[in-house]
Amino acid sequence: MIDIVGRLRNSYGTWLTCGLFVATAWVALAQVIVVPSINSAGIVDAASFATDHPVAAGSMVAIFGSQMAGSTALAGLPPLPYSLADDVSVTINGIAAPVQFVSAGQVNAHVPWNVLTPGVSGTVNVVVTRNGVSSLPEPLLINQFAPG
Repeated sequence: MIDIVGRLRNSYGTWLTCGLFVATAWVALAQVIVVPSINSAGIVDAASFATDHPVAAGSMVAIFGSQMAGSTALAGLPPLPYSLADDVSVTINGIAAPVQFVSAGQVNAHVPWNVLTPGVSGTVNVVVTRNGVSSLPEPLLINQFAPG
């Protein structure tokens, strides 16, 4: 609130000195929503960074993009957590994936064994979520085996 001393004009056109009147000013604070983004074809085997072959369930993947985390964080000893700094988490085919490392441009996660039916290869969707805001899904090809 702001207290202001001023003058008012009445309905007869005469200026009146008034004591204090109060003007209330409200300032709307805009909340910036940060949306993580996965690069197109930005999910690779975390050991080799090879972009020309699929990964297998049970392996580690590196997910490259932007606005993935506000800080860098590395998980401690196993078991790996399901989220790190800025509440960054990963789902693969809707299944929560353990997270090993997060930064603004990279997230490393463990592909859950049950993303596909055992013995089946196929495409799954990967989503990175930061502070409750999810990226668009990015497809990832999963093979039964993926020698590095």
